[in-house]
Amino acid sequence: MFIESLTPDQLVQFAQLVIFAAFLGALVGVVAVPLLAQLLDLLLGGLVKAVRGPGARVRDLRMSRRLHLTAAMTARRELRKLRHG
Repeated sequence: MFIESLTPDQLVQFAQLVIFAAFLGALVGVVAVPLLAQLLDLLLGGLVKAVRGPGARVRDLRMSRRLHLTAAMTARRELRKLRHG
């Protein structure tokens, strides 16, 4: 066996190398997994938008406009309340 042929010093170095490789792998995984998830979301999101009909885009724009108008009206109402006590 490979491990049985190692001297104690070599065995310690091998163990350190394995621990370092595991740490490096975990670090790369922590960084790579969210990036891959975002990339997959972008790809699938773009695919869903491409597959949907043209009416869906119009509905999305109308909903976005409605939300912005609602937020603007709420902000105006709150400012009025602050001004008039």
